[in-house]
Amino acid sequence: MLLRCKQREGESLRDYLDRFSKETADTTHQDSLMEVTGVMEGLRDCPFLDSITGAIPRNFTELMSRAQEFIATEEFKAGRREEALQMDSEFQSMKSPEPIEARTRGEERAEAPREVDRGQDRPPRRDDQGPLEPRRLRFPGRYNNYTPLNTTRENVFMQIQSKKILKQPDPLKESGAMKRSKKYCSYHQVRGHTTEDCIHLRDAIEELVRAKKLDQFLLQQQPEPEGPQPGKELPPKVLPLEFISGGPGCGGESLSSRKNYARMVGAVQELAPLKRSRSSSPISFSNEDLRGVSLPHDDALVVAFQVGAFMMYRILVDTGSSVDIIFWDAFERMGIGAENLRPTRSPLKGFNGDPLCPEGVITLPVVLGEAPRTVSASANFLVVRCSSSYNAIMGRPLLHMLAAVPSSYHMKLKFHTERGMGEVRGDQPASRRCYLTALKDKGGESSRASEALALEGLDPEDQEREARRPTPVEKLKVLPLLEGDPVKTVQLGG
Repeated sequence: MLLRCKQREGESLRDYLDRFSKETADTTHQDSLMEVTGVMEGLRDCPFLDSITGAIPRNFTELMSRAQEFIATEEFKAGRREEALQMDSEFQSMKSPEPIEARTRGEERAEAPREVDRGQDRPPRRDDQGPLEPRRLRFPGRYNNYTPLNTTRENVFMQIQSKKILKQPDPLKESGAMKRSKKYCSYHQVRGHTTEDCIHLRDAIEELVRAKKLDQFLLQQQPEPEGPQPGKELPPKVLPLEFISGGPGCGGESLSSRKNYARMVGAVQELAPLKRSRSSSPISFSNEDLRGVSLPHDDALVVAFQVGAFMMYRILVDTGSSVDIIFWDAFERMGIGAENLRPTRSPLKGFNGDPLCPEGVITLPVVLGEAPRTVSASANFLVVRCSSSYNAIMGRPLLHMLAAVPSSYHMKLKFHTERGMGEVRGDQPASRRCYLTALKDKGGESSRASEALALEGLDPEDQEREARRPTPVEKLKVLPLLEGDPVKTVQLGG
């Protein structure tokens, strides 16, 4: 459902986000990266899409907050266009003679009795300066003090309007001046004032705040105590999910485009100026990065980072892979649905030597690192249906997109962030377990060496318990239990 809500032609950004919030209100991915992905997939080309593609919001709340500036700009431009059309229409009416019916109606209006003056409080209307803008609502509201929020009231309204917890306002009658106003209130669904300035919405939100129903929007003035607080909504959980060439890549999918891409290496080209990166400091590794790494080793770099709404484990960092891959078992557990895959014609080679056609391509947001040193991007993953001990493969496209540098020896992946150097530490036990699983898939448990390797992937308590087991004092003789089967053996003393 999240990936099916598309922005219609001519639909404003505000209307699309309102409709997206209503149509996805019953989904399980509330305020998650999956909602962000759904908006990105549904948006038409616009400045807001360019903004969130360059720096992906961490959740739907942040996306809605960043959207307000673009909504205001879009509505301002729309108001200017409407004003220009109105002025052009008035100019055309001045050039053409007034129809007889219009003059007759005008004479009837002139003869009609004028409204009785309602008092001296009402300022005189200055027709020479055009209609006055409706004044901002000045009455103070029902509460003396209002709770500070961590976002705008308009943003709060857009996120809770589909949850049926907000009291419906009394209808307001639009006057002529209100209809000509450029301001619009989404709460009352009338012109004349903005959603942010609506005093009735402010009262309704404050009522929900005092009823402990909007704690996620409160401005935290003091650090929160550790542990869950009674009556407070917890943030959405990040659900866990416990070689190669080919694919589209930079060379495209056609043979001619790939040949041109290959020729570019030896050709003299005029280079475009380099974009300014987050930092110009070099990325390096030292012995300090070896803390916690079991040496010596020849393990592959296996990491974990957030993909979509899931914290995905067992991701192989492979600089030899020309594509980023999610394997089918992991893709199914993400619950996205195969109907959201885009087709691709490029086969992959390297799994078993034969070409393998992917199931499709999907674009998902990824977040690497630990706050505040995190980096995010939108990656194109090929979904491959084949057996693997890994959930995914991080290939050169994503590595280059993040300007990330891996070191399998140091078991780390490093990259620049806005807050300094970020890193993802490799999971060495998981790397060895994946290696063992791959060996079992190919030939079963065939040696005592693999059994010894399996012990290194156990928890520390299990390793200590294994070390305390008594060992034989004499050399043991290995005898096969079945002839022709070297795996099933028994050990006897000499």
